Amino acid sequence: MTIAAGFVVQDGIVLCADTKYSGSMKVDRTKLFPTRFDSSLSVVFALAGHEGYGKMAAEDCNDAIAAIDPSARSAIRVKRAIRGVVSGINRNYIDVMPTPSDREDARFNLLAAVWHEIDGLHLFKVLRTSIVEVASHECIGIGDYLAGYLIGHPPPMDARMAIILATHMLSALKSYDANCGGYSQFITLRPDGTITQSKWYDSKVGDDHVFAYEQEVRRLLFAVSDPSMNDGPFNDTVDSFVSKIRDIRDSWRSEALKYELFSQFMNTQRSPDSSK
Repeated sequence: MTIAAGFVVQDGIVLCADTKYSGSMKVDRTKLFPTRFDSSLSVVFALAGHEGYGKMAAEDCNDAIAAIDPSARSAIRVKRAIRGVVSGINRNYIDVMPTPSDREDARFNLLAAVWHEIDGLHLFKVLRTSIVEVASHECIGIGDYLAGYLIGHPPPMDARMAIILATHMLSALKSYDANCGGYSQFITLRPDGTITQSKWYDSKVGDDHVFAYEQEVRRLLFAVSDPSMNDGPFNDTVDSFVSKIRDIRDSWRSEALKYELFSQFMNTQRSPDSSK
């Protein structure tokens, strides 16, 4: 199983997921599947659940969407194509399995971010044979209850803010739920249909520093809730908290810059012009 989430934000739709698949082997692979069909349509799927059936569903959905005549495409037609594919996979492959445990192990859920040049952006949640539109945000997977609690009721956000919130949520789940792990991945579907992916090191840097931030907040909470602590030690704790938060911010910025420079260097080394 896994965790995935989607956010409808001011400048697009953000999808995120961890990369851990659990089964007979625990491996790290992507659970976000973007497709730019042409200049009029883009679709991104996020998967939670059984890897094989979930990936088959995403691939078959893309085939069904591609089969729609471009002149007849719409967000509604895409939604219906997804529903038809997922319903068929559940009916023909999963629901006919011999035992309830077999069927449960084979279940998968999807989030589908859709951009159409006329209909704009839409986020859909796909659970078994149902598909419904999401207005703000949604979580799927084994940690969806905890993810929903951590996300709460966020204010209107842009993509950058949603990625930070999602980093916090994913970091917590990977710390506390054995079925979640690996890197955190983020894809943003923009209002013009373009798809941008966050680099792996953005996730790694974010995970590390969110954990450090949580540790400092917890220490401050202990001080705030301690009625026996005098004002002097409490003020010292607050000053220490502020200092350490500044240190975390400086470290976050420094690490992000370091990884960015390293990435630029590696891209230069791989460039065809680098041999000149």
